Amino acid sequence: QAVRQSRQSLPPESAMAAALGHDTGDLAAALEATTYASQFERSWLQPAISRLVYLLAMLMAFNVVVMYLRVRILPSYVRIFDDFDQRLPDATIAFISQVPTPRGQWQVSNPMLALPEFVLDWLTFNYPGPLLIALVSFGWLSVLTVGSVLIVLALLLYAWLQWRGTLMPRLPVLRKVITWVDMGPILRGVALAARHNRPLVGVLVAMARLHPKRTVRRRLRRVVRDLDNGIPWYDGLRRQRLIDRNDAVLLAAAGSSGNLAWALTETAAGFERRATYRLQALAQTFLPLLVLPVGLLTALIAVAYFLPLVDLVIHLS
Repeated sequence: QAVRQSRQSLPPESAMAAALGHDTGDLAAALEATTYASQFERSWLQPAISRLVYLLAMLMAFNVVVMYLRVRILPSYVRIFDDFDQRLPDATIAFISQVPTPRGQWQVSNPMLALPEFVLDWLTFNYPGPLLIALVSFGWLSVLTVGSVLIVLALLLYAWLQWRGTLMPRLPVLRKVITWVDMGPILRGVALAARHNRPLVGVLVAMARLHPKRTVRRRLRRVVRDLDNGIPWYDGLRRQRLIDRNDAVLLAAAGSSGNLAWALTETAAGFERRATYRLQALAQTFLPLLVLPVGLLTALIAVAYFLPLVDLVIHLS
């Protein structure tokens, strides 16, 4: 009870571990059985989140560089090419959407990406306006960047709430990972009770009462209610989609042959391995997909802003 009341001082699974240790008489094994979720979170989720935040920050900085090139470098290009009676390359004109003329006007080349002329005047300081407006008027590219960042952050927050147990896991790939990570400590706790010949019902009741995740507590309470109605505990876990049919058959056979503790431990280890492999595959697929658009946009900018120099050198030679 003291551990349960010390919520901010100890890990969230400490109360459940203390209850399992009290019921089974093996506190050390109970602590070891219930700490996998925290270890998994520290070793995988935190680095993945930090990398994602880094990519988002890099995207915002990239957008600032693009706007600087458009506002400061491009007018210099226009003046230089006008002095040599040259026209900017079509690739540059198509990418920048609006070309400043030497007379201080703006020629629209791509209406879909065009900015209002007064915004461009503020950005280039051709029109007296507050500096704050010049800083926040980034254009449609910034609007798209901020919108995409907000969408990714909202999706990240939604996934994090599912991971913490505030919301029921519903994302297709992450749902399996969360279930496997949650089931590791649960199966190890049941294995600890079976190893010490303790009633499994008491362990399930303790975990349904003290598990740190609200969604897991709710599903375990349904399993306990099924136990009260005469349904075997492994069928109750299967009915709540915590384990599949093959796992339920394996646990039923292991209980009949007297190898339940071993089967529970191996099943928990299999869940943990699958969660690790699935998250590895997700990270190796998702992070490159975020970097790829930035790389393609960098290539387009390189072509748009360096091709005029090549054309100018060829013309002068």
